[in-house]
Amino acid sequence: MNVHPLRVAVAFAAALSLAAPVPAALAHPQPIPKTADEAAVEKEVLAFRGGVLDAIKVKDVARLKAAYDEHYTHTHGSGKVDGRDARIVALLAGEPVIETAPPSEMVVRVFGRDTAIVTGRSPVLNKAENRDYDFRWVVVYVRGKDGWRAAVSQATRLPLTK
Repeated sequence: MNVHPLRVAVAFAAALSLAAPVPAALAHPQPIPKTADEAAVEKEVLAFRGGVLDAIKVKDVARLKAAYDEHYTHTHGSGKVDGRDARIVALLAGEPVIETAPPSEMVVRVFGRDTAIVTGRSPVLNKAENRDYDFRWVVVYVRGKDGWRAAVSQATRLPLTK
């Protein structure tokens, strides 16, 4: 029997839409046991994140430029995309951003010695509405010859809860 791949994909998508919803506890990646090397990388990345926060607090432009890859991009919840320089301007201006928002549900996944993906959830203030909105975010960190750098990040605004 010869079945067209598009029909299989449509049937699969339809089956997924009928499936029971995934419990909230399973929707976000859960921490998994790490090897000693992975734990060491995680510790380095978390320390690097702390250094970025310190650089933001003291408005250290040189440190921030070193912390973000020259090809870095951030995709906002609105779909707007910023490069490194625009992101640094936002950080220095004190705009509400994921870098300075308190993280929760943070998970660090390590891929070898030179790549880590950090995901989390944070409330971010919408100044125009004077209200916090929850965002899920992801940041990819890569290690180069000069140490860790943020390569790309993205934030998605979560639906309001009742």
